[in-house]
Amino acid sequence: MSKKIFISYRRDDSAPFALTISSLIEKNFGEGSAFIDVDLQAGIDFVKELDARLAQCRAIIVVIGKGWVAAKGEGGALRLHDEKDWVRLE
Repeated sequence: MSKKIFISYRRDDSAPFALTISSLIEKNFGEGSAFIDVDLQAGIDFVKELDARLAQCRAIIVVIGKGWVAAKGEGGALRLHDEKDWVRLE
């Protein structure tokens, strides 16, 4: 199995940038060389699949938008402090 580049991002502030980076990686390194969560199928165990995909990756690119650190979840708490926050899990 070939090694990939994992792209981590917050959908609400940097999805267009992450998708562009993914496209450029695949253009330069070949189809399937980037992993971005839109590649996942609906209904899977997301945490288990993230672990498996990260194990396949040789590098990770973290796309940090203007609202990345200050993103808040339900109740107004910072998402990075939430143990179930997807970006934190990645």
